[in-house]
Amino acid sequence: MWDDREVKGLTTVRKNIKRPEVGRLELWYQTFDVRESTGLKLTVATAEPGRPGADALALLCSLEVTQRLGALDR
Repeated sequence: MWDDREVKGLTTVRKNIKRPEVGRLELWYQTFDVRESTGLKLTVATAEPGRPGADALALLCSLEVTQRLGALDR
């Protein structure tokens, strides 16, 4: 697909988010158009590896999983 130049609709933006559980997160958001569904977009948020935001994001995910598993035990 890359050679055919059919990949399009990608935007990338950096955002800073403050979460009370883990503090400040610096995330990169990439948005892709979904080719077969007009108007539908896929957004992926990632943190740069090795940066504090990556550790904070991993901790936030861990806290969410722990909370959801605790809810299942009730």
